Amino acid sequence: MTNEEIKNLADLARLELSEEDIESYKKDFEGILNYISTINSVHIDNFTEEVRGDTTNSMRNDDASYYSGEFSEILLEAAPQREGDFVKVDKIL
Repeated sequence: MTNEEIKNLADLARLELSEEDIESYKKDFEGILNYISTINSVHIDNFTEEVRGDTTNSMRNDDASYYSGEFSEILLEAAPQREGDFVKVDKIL
């Protein structure tokens, strides 16, 4: 990756980079691109589905699995401090 390409990426991301930053990013990008090249070089054509495993997302149906407020009391009892129906926390500024 060239310094000019890194500068263009920095412009797209609205970043201001010094020459030191550009050299640092250049090394980082080279490492990332080499890693991607290594991953892309792995041949998986001969593997069967049993070897690869299931790669599909499986999600539950969108049924109502619980009712609103069903676990509120249990969760509030587990909180260190409570004020009514709310968890009480220390003020942080």
